[in-house]
Amino acid sequence: MKRRIPWLCTGALAIAMAFALLYAFNQQRQFEALKHEATEGFELKGTYTSYQGLPRSIYFEPEDTVSEGKGAEMRWAARTEDSDYVGGPVSPTSDPNLFTLLDEDRETRGFVHLAYAKGKTGRLYLSLDGSPLEEYKKIDDCRVTWHDEGGE
Repeated sequence: MKRRIPWLCTGALAIAMAFALLYAFNQQRQFEALKHEATEGFELKGTYTSYQGLPRSIYFEPEDTVSEGKGAEMRWAARTEDSDYVGGPVSPTSDPNLFTLLDEDRETRGFVHLAYAKGKTGRLYLSLDGSPLEEYKKIDDCRVTWHDEGGE
């Protein structure tokens, strides 16, 4: 029995080191992916809401204009406290995570800084119609809309 204890300890140590190496490899891979997306741009897609709830939300989705020979154009629509949805095209900037929000007349309505986005999680900072930057969290990777039923 005394001869088995060193072998058991050695085996347990080898297994623990293998798990530690796998964990370190996975963390390095996630860090490299995050670094790549931060420098090349996160995907601007889905619905984000302010911490004040769904009535203050914004969504981004590609508009299929391939049939017109233009490719896919990113569109946005936001619901604010004092209006139903307003929206228009999204214009990229030289920063891959900073976007200009335009209205249908191609006039600037606001700016978005995409801090992080992966699947159904993410954060962005929005300034709409000259308002101060406000943090929004991602709630889904597709469009989520909300309409007031109007009865009080």
